Amino acid sequence: MVAGWSISTDGDIIGSEPNGSRDFWVVKLSSDIESGIASLTNSSISVYPNPVQNELIINLTIPVHKVRMQVCDLQGRTISIPNNFPNSSTAQNNTVKINTAELSNGFYTLRITDEKTGESKVTKFVKMQ
Repeated sequence: MVAGWSISTDGDIIGSEPNGSRDFWVVKLSSDIESGIASLTNSSISVYPNPVQNELIINLTIPVHKVRMQVCDLQGRTISIPNNFPNSSTAQNNTVKINTAELSNGFYTLRITDEKTGESKVTKFVKMQ
């Protein structure tokens, strides 16, 4: 919320005195207005099954072709970067399937980045045989 005052002498305020009068104003700034544009920050991400054996399924509420995905081990090394999934048989609508059969057992992170805004979300999954 912002408040302030000014002195108006240009006649834009009805009833103002010729030598100026004080105008008081209050402005409420709010982020409650929805843009109607889906973004990664307000989207839902589900990753299953967790723990995973052979195939990790990722469901997003924004189109798959608008994100970049990166799988890393706990040391931060990039293990797999699924790409071209909009043209791939592993992507349908807002779902991506990642083959995890070759991953070693352990904990992994999945970073999903909105290619337009650069915003990222990180989720974790466990690989078990």
